[in-house]
Amino acid sequence: YNPHRTYSFLRWSGKTQYLVVANFNAEEREITVNIPKECREYVGIKEKYAEPVKCVVGGYDAAIIKL
Repeated sequence: YNPHRTYSFLRWSGKTQYLVVANFNAEEREITVNIPKECREYVGIKEKYAEPVKCVVGGYDAAIIKL
C-alpha cells in the first residue's frame, strides 16, 4: 500500500459495505488493504475480513469491492 499512489475508503448503508480502492499509478498494481478491528466492528464487517483484503487495480483506475 503506497500512500502516495493509493487511496482507499469504506462506504456502508445498513448491512451492505463497500471498500473502494483507487490506484493513482500508471501501472496495474496488486494492492493489499488492512481493515482495522475497530473499523470492522463499527461498520459491522464480517470476521473473514480480519485478514488483509487483496485486489488488483489497473493504472489510474479504481476497484469497488462488496464486503
